[in-house]
Amino acid sequence: MTDTVTLLQQHPFPTRVRYGDADQGTPPALDPLDLRASMVPEGTLRAGGHVFTEGQAVAMLKMRGSDWTKAVLKHLRAFGRENCTLEDYRALAQMGFAVNKGSRHVLTPSGGWKANIVAMHIARAEGMHALTYDLGNTHKAACVKCTCGEVFYKSRHLPNWMIALSRAGRAHLESVGEFVASEAAE
Repeated sequence: MTDTVTLLQQHPFPTRVRYGDADQGTPPALDPLDLRASMVPEGTLRAGGHVFTEGQAVAMLKMRGSDWTKAVLKHLRAFGRENCTLEDYRALAQMGFAVNKGSRHVLTPSGGWKANIVAMHIARAEGMHALTYDLGNTHKAACVKCTCGEVFYKSRHLPNWMIALSRAGRAHLESVGEFVASEAAE
């Protein structure tokens, strides 16, 4: 390792400063992630290649009704940010993520996937950690998933797989500071 460091000090990577043309007024190259973030207007959310307004995101979460979306909606409701209009539902239908079923709108299969992605993006931006448990089947391991992206798998062939799964979820919440001992008693 020290040999690599000494070699890098003796033979540094070429930079524009090293060749003397850095002071000619050329702006530095933009990071592609910064460029993409600057293209999203204020008050909108980019999820999976699509840009949604806050109202459209809330409408997707309301239609989805999964554990993650319910947790995110509860958080948004606590801060008074759970507002959407009929136009938001119509816009989602025009994008192909929802279908008008007469008196209500229902998500399409791609809209359901997109709603989960929107819920994860909002939860990460808000610093939330919400867990869902997938108990699997005979050919699939059980897992616990968090909105932050962490996934823990436990084999169903272990005699105490359910206990191990709940411990993994609790350990994750403890590691991020979201688990309180008084919540365990409830």
